[in-house]
This record gives sequence, structure tokens and C-alpha cells, in this order.
Amino acid sequence: MLRQTKTGTSSALFYDKDLPEDLSVGGSIGGMKVLQIAHEPSVNQYAVTTLTLLSGSEWVGVPSANAQENSDMAQQLSEECAEAGEVGWHIPTRAQAQLIRQLCSDELIASERYLCDGGAFTFARDSKTVSKAGTKKRYALRLVLEARFVMPQP
Repeated sequence: MLRQTKTGTSSALFYDKDLPEDLSVGGSIGGMKVLQIAHEPSVNQYAVTTLTLLSGSEWVGVPSANAQENSDMAQQLSEECAEAGEVGWHIPTRAQAQLIRQLCSDELIASERYLCDGGAFTFARDSKTVSKAGTKKRYALRLVLEARFVMPQP
């Protein structure tokens, strides 16, 4: 099987072991929570599966992108993250924040609010709203990764 991960605007393809058969949304793979599974149309006799994964790591005390100082810290953390040997981690979008809130509410307990949408907005496990992040307050951060698995069809 080939796995493709996006790093910025480029992509990398490499061999990997098979996906677990019991893989499900809300489950985990390599310590990362599975937020979404998408099966794409077949390409040249290959089945393509895209997983959206939540990092097992959490950062606390991260300034927002609206902060007066260190406003790029969340972006820097995402660029430097290589959890499970993977690169291409990013700050969750609003839609991904909604998935995190729905699937992981019991796990997001270290902080009241988490950064999303480029680090300029926040979400909380006990609220359905996304709010603009403050300029002085600090937040928690969990990163996401989209990985494409390409496997020969039987």
C-alpha cells in the first residue's frame, strides 16, 4: 500500500503497512484519533482512503493569531510537528473543530478553549459556537493531519 501525506503544497508517496480492518471514526491509529474517513473514487486500479487524524499531543498556553506577541506560535508548532513521524500537521479548520468537539469531547479536558481556523478563532468542548480568539488570552491546541492511503484493489 502507498500512503500519501500532504506537506504544504507538495505530496509525498511511500509504502506503509495496511490500514487496520476495524478502523472507524472515533477510533485511533498509532495514538492518533480518527476524525473522518473518506473513500475516494478509484484511481488506476487503486482504492484511495483519506483519513483526518487528531494529534495525540496537546499544547497549552498558546497565543492566538490575533495576539500582540507571538501571534505565529500556533502556526510554528504546526509546521514543526512530526508526531508519529508524520509531517503536514495543521491547525484545525472550523469544520474539523466541529468533528473534534463531537468525537472527542471527553478527551479535550486540559483547557476551556482550543484554537482553530488559522489560530484566529476558538472552540470549546461544551459549546457549539466558534468565537474570535482574544488578543491576550492563551489557548490550547490540538493539530490535525489528512493522510491519503492508496491500496491496490483486489
